[in-house]
Amino acid sequence: MRIRLFLFCVIGLFLTGCATASKPGAEEYLLSGKAAKPLPETETDMREVRIYPVRVAEFLGGNSMVILGENGQVHRAGRHLWAEPLSGQLTRTLRVRLADRLPGINWQEESVSGEKDSPVLLVRVDAFQVTETGWAEIRGYWKLSHPGGDLIAKKRFHIRRPLPDSGYPAMVRALNRGWNEVVDDLARKMAKIRISG
Repeated sequence: MRIRLFLFCVIGLFLTGCATASKPGAEEYLLSGKAAKPLPETETDMREVRIYPVRVAEFLGGNSMVILGENGQVHRAGRHLWAEPLSGQLTRTLRVRLADRLPGINWQEESVSGEKDSPVLLVRVDAFQVTETGWAEIRGYWKLSHPGGDLIAKKRFHIRRPLPDSGYPAMVRALNRGWNEVVDDLARKMAKIRISG
């Protein structure tokens, strides 16, 4: 009986290790949520904003980093991966950076119960990749609405920057800088929005 129990435990540990291990030799990356300074001047009267999870285009879903070819070919890196799905990283870094830039606003995840009459922020990312020709590209739009759906403000964004170096770490740095630019521009716009008369 003891031998059976021992074998059962060994097999269980082996299967658990296989199921949780990442690809052998894989490099994993996270977008950094580095602290940002608060904006010096704000006019907004918003006190709470609910942030929905950032929606990404289907080809960006999952953990693979994407390189786009000149003729639209999508190349997914096999050994260079996001440490978690891109949507979750973009949502977290968006919320953290907005909270740094506009600390007077309570930034709630949509799933957390808060003021149901708070404005809602939706962000859609249609491009978050590097091109074969060495450009980091981020494209999409954001929309701020009243809970009933009435639009408060919206804007499209498109960041395209040359990679400073070759390699995946340079790709991550360029995309991270580009995403910070998108969020900083959003914060500046939101700092001027007044929702009451």
